[in-house]
Amino acid sequence: MRQLTLASQGSFERYGKQTRREKFIAEMHGAMPWADLESRIESYYPKQGNGQPPVGLSIMLRIYFLQHWFNLSDPAAEEALYDSPALRRFAGVDLGRAAPPDETTILNFRRFAGAARSVRSHAGGGRRSTTTWRIVASASARARSWTRPSFMRPRRPRTQPAPATHGAYQGQGESLRKAAPSAQDMTSRRTRYKQIVDQLQRRKNPTKARVRAKVQHPFRILKRVFGFVKVRFRGLKKNHDHLCAAFALVNLYHHRRRLAPLQA
Repeated sequence: MRQLTLASQGSFERYGKQTRREKFIAEMHGAMPWADLESRIESYYPKQGNGQPPVGLSIMLRIYFLQHWFNLSDPAAEEALYDSPALRRFAGVDLGRAAPPDETTILNFRRFAGAARSVRSHAGGGRRSTTTWRIVASASARARSWTRPSFMRPRRPRTQPAPATHGAYQGQGESLRKAAPSAQDMTSRRTRYKQIVDQLQRRKNPTKARVRAKVQHPFRILKRVFGFVKVRFRGLKKNHDHLCAAFALVNLYHHRRRLAPLQA
């Protein structure tokens, strides 16, 4: 273990508090299988001997995840490492030894992560484990995550219609059927008309709302927790790469408390 320099030590204030950012980072750090993930990426990562020595893989991988968790651009990620001791501790950056990676280095690693032929990570213990998941980032920028049925229901077959819409689409049934003929209409219908109450539709609406909530919950994590509210990059491929990795991390965030004991 490397000895810490004085630059990485905390200040001499008598009082302190663990912030929400530090709690979030600690939870995600415990849910990630770092050793397994780094071992699978290492074969694709640049080696020393060809030009300038590359920045450590563990540092760049953690910065890459910080960009997704806090919605940081490449320049903002570099400045955040100078500004936040919590982010530096998580990434393993020690200002007493070396400067953090600059924005160009962060950009190059982000492109490397999107173009890697196969970057896989498996989490889960032995036979008694009830958890297994995988993140795959391929040259075609696909990223998927799997969990056992105790975490998530099996994925719908492609031939099975997918749920869609909510109460704001009332009266748009014809337009919805034209745009998505195979989609199930999950619109909450009006239950009262004049003095007549449709009891059947009144019982259906909560069921439809529960289905929509399950579909929309990952987007809530992406927008409200990770702060992703608009696309950052130009071009479909760059944004596709970013969203594939982001949704894989959304799945980890959703199950972080179940995954953390397995990595301990």
